[in-house]
Amino acid sequence: MASDKHDPMKELSKLRDLFHELFGSNVSEHFSDESSYQSRWTPPADVYQTPEEMVIQLEVPGVDKEDIQIEYNGAQLSIRGKRNVLYDDDQVSIQRLERPSGQFERLIDLTVPVDGTKISAEYLQGILHITLPVQRKAAKTIPIESES
Repeated sequence: MASDKHDPMKELSKLRDLFHELFGSNVSEHFSDESSYQSRWTPPADVYQTPEEMVIQLEVPGVDKEDIQIEYNGAQLSIRGKRNVLYDDDQVSIQRLERPSGQFERLIDLTVPVDGTKISAEYLQGILHITLPVQRKAAKTIPIESES
């Protein structure tokens, strides 16, 4: 019998994503008394799968592609980055600030095996498109041995 290893960090990541869906933004924005305009935020993501590939689209307008890092570890894709503060000047008096800035991170659990050598990413009009080809394994014939 295979034992399921409990991973509390994975559970916390799922909980954070659920809160993001419910509140529409980073949970800490709703419960934080930070006076800083720069904090952590969670960009929205769409994840879907076709028979040939898994696709992740992350909404990160205003983030330079040089400030985005993507890492693949076999079971999960990590997307980290930073949106810089545009108004970092003592002479500027902020009237309204609704667009988040600062660090972000998204951890996407991969539900199917993918070919890590063929993952590609493209950044167009503020949307990061990541394509992960599904890895297909050829069927293996298992010989049946007999007792002689």
